[in-house]
Amino acid sequence: MDNHFQNFIANIDENISGIIWLTQGPIKSQSPYFSELNYLFDGLIAHSLKEFENTKSAVFFTLNFDKRIFLIHADSVNGFDDVIKNLHQLLKDQTKKLVIIHSTPVLEKMLSKEYPQLQFKTFE
Repeated sequence: MDNHFQNFIANIDENISGIIWLTQGPIKSQSPYFSELNYLFDGLIAHSLKEFENTKSAVFFTLNFDKRIFLIHADSVNGFDDVIKNLHQLLKDQTKKLVIIHSTPVLEKMLSKEYPQLQFKTFE
């Protein structure tokens, strides 16, 4: 495993409740952070590509430190509404931190306004 992979995985600790992953278009196996997220989510992302090839948004769940963690994937061009809609449904517990991959200032501003109690950790 390379340093980039290990660094990302090491940052997904027990305080992370969810991940928001923005890509340009549908998920591809060549998408940045694909390997890391597929590993963290027990191969569910690769499996979903076989079943639903051109999905522009998706939600995945797994356990991390025996706690449920979610991944919201959305198209960075026009998927912000999907992110907000899914977060409204998923943030019913005491969420501590969310990770955002390939964030944008617009998304961070929207999320900070909507969820002032959350802390965000971003990866480019």
